Amino acid sequence: MFSLPPPRHISTLPAFYLCLALALLLDLPGYRQSWKWHAAQLTNVYVSLHGSWELAWPAAPLWSLNVEEQFYFIWPLIVAATPRRMLPLVFGCIIIVGPLYRLVGSTLDLNEVALGALPPASLDALGAGALLALWPRNVVYWLGGLCAPAAVVAFIPGLDGLWINEFVEFGLLPVFCALILAGYRGALGALQWPPLPALGRVSYGIYLYHMPVLAVAINLGLAPRGRVTLVVCSVVTTAVASLSYLLLERPIRAEVAQRLERAERSVPDHPDESLSPHSMIGVASEARGDNPDVDAAGQDRRV
Repeated sequence: MFSLPPPRHISTLPAFYLCLALALLLDLPGYRQSWKWHAAQLTNVYVSLHGSWELAWPAAPLWSLNVEEQFYFIWPLIVAATPRRMLPLVFGCIIIVGPLYRLVGSTLDLNEVALGALPPASLDALGAGALLALWPRNVVYWLGGLCAPAAVVAFIPGLDGLWINEFVEFGLLPVFCALILAGYRGALGALQWPPLPALGRVSYGIYLYHMPVLAVAINLGLAPRGRVTLVVCSVVTTAVASLSYLLLERPIRAEVAQRLERAERSVPDHPDESLSPHSMIGVASEARGDNPDVDAAGQDRRV
């Protein structure tokens, strides 16, 4: 397994640590006082232990990036150890963990930050992304249509509470999956407007840099809120994210893509039903031919 090419998401790590280094250089408080947690990809654990988002401001949004890295740290091992025919069942069980964790955590009075920021809370969304790689398109669309009425419940006056919220959130998951797949396949024409895919390519950087940019803008005298702040921070953030993409993410993605292609060409046929280490990447296209451009972690296989 140590000979495997690095997963594609590794192209984002240099940008992550560049952002952290710049934030420390600028002496931004939320980064400085807890930088070891951020560097270890444990911001979500840090804010969960303290039960506060404000303590790590402006670094608190790193929590969701940490969840992704923690998920992908263990995900290849799960896929490699699972027989192909069992993948949908395993992914389904992983999806169930998300709402169960939130329900049990609420019953045990877990703080609200931990209910949302720790990895189990996101397993339903991450597992659904994995199932997108295995299920035929018509099944995804059928489930999305079947669960669409869950959206109506969210707007019924007086209906609120833990169980109702979980019902709506879990019920809308197939709907969002169907919309994502439809958009990816070009069925939603508005999403093909050229600026949107361009923003999508630098979206990681926009998310990564937007809070440090805001913090610097506030330090320079801009109001925390307002139209001027919104415009200035949006332009600067997009520019910084685009530069980061051109200098870091895109070259690394190209290199990783070449290594993936070489590795996939060298994969021998395996007589058994278990996944070989090399087939951890690209398991979706081997397991089914329905979504060949999406891998088992719900990621775009194209660069």
